[in-house]
Amino acid sequence: MSISFSNAVKSDRLQAFTRALDAGSAGGRIKLYGGAQPPAGTTHSQQLLCELTLPKPSASGVTDGILTIAAPFSGMALLDGTVTWCRLTDASGTWVADCNAGGSESSAVFRIQNANGEVFAGGQVIVSQAQLKEV
Repeated sequence: MSISFSNAVKSDRLQAFTRALDAGSAGGRIKLYGGAQPPAGTTHSQQLLCELTLPKPSASGVTDGILTIAAPFSGMALLDGTVTWCRLTDASGTWVADCNAGGSESSAVFRIQNANGEVFAGGQVIVSQAQLKEV
């Protein structure tokens, strides 16, 4: 059995996502990791490669069923590694979502500026694209 939603409902669902990211007094966070993505929202032992802060509000809106996340401030890589997934939280660290991440040449939801997703300790990390589509 399947369910299909109207465009208005899809838009509302995407906007609910940004309300969760924007909960609290400051912008939400994008925490970038390498390795295998763990089950959604679970505790893991992977080392944080970089943490970026989103502006508040975190999104520039929904157009044609696509939510564009506002460009976060750049951050500094804490360790060398290849970004493969990210955890999104509100400002207090409450889990909102996990998704794939990678380089600018990937098809990941969150793409960093480096083409292959590599980061180097002390180097600047910038998210070049972050769009979510309700299907």
